[in-house]
Amino acid sequence: MAARSATRHRRNSENQRFPEWGPPPRSLHSLADDRTRCLVCVDAKTGQPCADFGEGGRLDLMAGIPRATRGERDWLNALLYSVQSPPIVFGDTLVTPMSISSYNIRREMPPGWMRGFDARTGRTRSRFHTIPQGDEFGNDTWGGDSWRETGKVGVWKMMSIDPERGYIYLPLNTAAPDYYGGHRRGANLFLRASSPSTSRPARGYRTFTSSTTDCGTTTCPPHRT
Repeated sequence: MAARSATRHRRNSENQRFPEWGPPPRSLHSLADDRTRCLVCVDAKTGQPCADFGEGGRLDLMAGIPRATRGERDWLNALLYSVQSPPIVFGDTLVTPMSISSYNIRREMPPGWMRGFDARTGRTRSRFHTIPQGDEFGNDTWGGDSWRETGKVGVWKMMSIDPERGYIYLPLNTAAPDYYGGHRRGANLFLRASSPSTSRPARGYRTFTSSTTDCGTTTCPPHRT
């Protein structure tokens, strides 16, 4: 459903593109550089920003994400927050990934929350907490209230959609920091599927029994109903 087109310049910028959506025909890009992390909507015919999308055709992807700081970098000098794969659209709901660098040494990283946006206006329709918050299902698997401060668990590879069931499948990576999980006792439930328009968890499958090894799901496999 989505094709990948990426450009990188000394690990300082990224551009992920969903080819075209409409009507009216629109091209959607996720951009990340030193100044901004945003979702851009342009008219596919004219190349001009979509005035009715976000603010002047842009959405700030860092807005509302805890502990997300512009310009912050990991120990390899790469951006801490990045967009590694293109957005995906289900109906008129646009879902964009959020990748947090694995090269970190602290647990208080930004969480890789997934959000669904109205593909026409950019309005936030849904939010899916990849680390369950408060009274959400699976929260009790994060011992010692570790869900409050643990970050990462985002999507850095291609997502897939089951249009008949209305599910989006999210290949999640591990929690911060890598190689240590003593502060987060328990099963640390990661959910893999949710509804794009409501963000209700649908089902989960844990690929690895240990999440301290920097092993993550590299992509969602093709599926058939």
